[in-house]
Amino acid sequence: AAMTLVVFLLVAAVLALAVLVVQRGVSGPSAPALPPGDAPYTRAITCLVQGDQEGALRWLKETVRQDSDNVEAYIWLGDLLRARGDAERALAIHRELSVRHIADPALVERVYEGLTRDYLVLGRHAHAILAAEKLRSLNRQSRAALELLLRVHEALRDWDRAYETMEELAKVDGRSPAHLALYKSW
Repeated sequence: AAMTLVVFLLVAAVLALAVLVVQRGVSGPSAPALPPGDAPYTRAITCLVQGDQEGALRWLKETVRQDSDNVEAYIWLGDLLRARGDAERALAIHRELSVRHIADPALVERVYEGLTRDYLVLGRHAHAILAAEKLRSLNRQSRAALELLLRVHEALRDWDRAYETMEELAKVDGRSPAHLALYKSW
């Protein structure tokens, strides 16, 4: 699970860096220097891509210190803290973001995905279910929401709900899972 999170963080960092490059119109070595306010965030993403968690943590903290409206930096910071074993601080960040008005629906989904993962790591399953259900309400096709709900139901050994969630996941994926019988056998 930790390796999956690292891979997820790396892929997301590469995508975020690509978005930054496209948004800024950066093209090669003759690219203009980034404005000073953007430098820490760009450095943080670069550190994430390179697998330098310590550097990423330092630059993300600097980013949010300079720009408290950078929701994406806060999301990354919370995710990184959780990955480093500090789920309580990650939860505090994601919970604070959940009460903010965030215009970008994709970022709102990422906040609730982070919240669900925080609660799961902390063993707060009832809260994890609520956060995952909120994520699901934001996007009915959210595979992440269903996978997280499944993890919670499995942790609680609630095989009937795990079965129902697997059925929904199969519908989202457009396939018929042969492994559903395993949940009925428990």
